[in-house]
Amino acid sequence: MNILKRYCGPLLVCSGLVGVLSMPAAAEPAPAARAALLLGTFDNPDHPQISVGEVRWHAEADGDAIRADVALPGTGADLTIQVRSNTDPSLPVDYTIELRFTAAETSFQDLIETVAPPTLRATEGAVGQPLAATVVPISARVYLVGLPHGPDADKDATLLRSAEWFDLPIKLTGNRLAKITFEEGMVGHQALDRVFKRRGGQ
Repeated sequence: MNILKRYCGPLLVCSGLVGVLSMPAAAEPAPAARAALLLGTFDNPDHPQISVGEVRWHAEADGDAIRADVALPGTGADLTIQVRSNTDPSLPVDYTIELRFTAAETSFQDLIETVAPPTLRATEGAVGQPLAATVVPISARVYLVGLPHGPDADKDATLLRSAEWFDLPIKLTGNRLAKITFEEGMVGHQALDRVFKRRGGQ
């Protein structure tokens, strides 16, 4: 697990990543933010293979959730992430984060051994801070992250609202590692603010 945490730390240690992720996004009415998939190994975590994509944030109609659609062409790792205020009293969590792999290909999902709690970074080059969360596999395509009640709730809320980058560390079969990383951006920040303020202005 230590090597997994190391791999999912600062992005700038990864060879060539600064230039790839620092390319300006094309201007458009509803701008996409940057995203990437990093694939590496435990033996050589600092030199991953990098695939570049994009993420688009959306507010759900009910106002209690937001969605991030991560597109990573050619990787089979396209992902939809939904952050929702929990309304189920039987669950001891304030918020849930659903991770749903949406690509038609199943090869990437078939390689997944474990999905670690998401980490958030204040800047592109910062070390990520993990959410105090539990990840539960629902199916090969769907994982549910629960952000529990208690002393870590405010910290998790602050991380989600203030971070610039969202990282999802994944352990694959065959001594391999993956990380899906994407920007929150202005649209993501605004949507997350609405979800947290609607619940109680944390």
